Amino acid sequence: MSTRDLFVWYRCPAAQAQAVEAAARRLLRTVAHEFGLHGRLLLRQEADCTWMEHYAGIPAAVTLPAVLACMQAAWSPALPARHAEPFAERHGEADPP
Repeated sequence: MSTRDLFVWYRCPAAQAQAVEAAARRLLRTVAHEFGLHGRLLLRQEADCTWMEHYAGIPAAVTLPAVLACMQAAWSPALPARHAEPFAERHGEADPP
């Protein structure tokens, strides 16, 4: 059975980082509770903060639209816009070396 990874990223001013991190950690707990997906929260800190949630090995039985809807419902509109990108491993006849 094929699995997918979901990457969700968003940016915020450094002054908002603490509130965004708290909201992201609540969201990670919600997704774990609702779907059994355990995400990681990553940070790239520059002038602004770029946050990345990474959910690895999502089974085909878990529908991404349901996960994304849950995330949207748990995320305050006052927080930064989120960008979600699903990826799957490519299996082909001629995988690059």
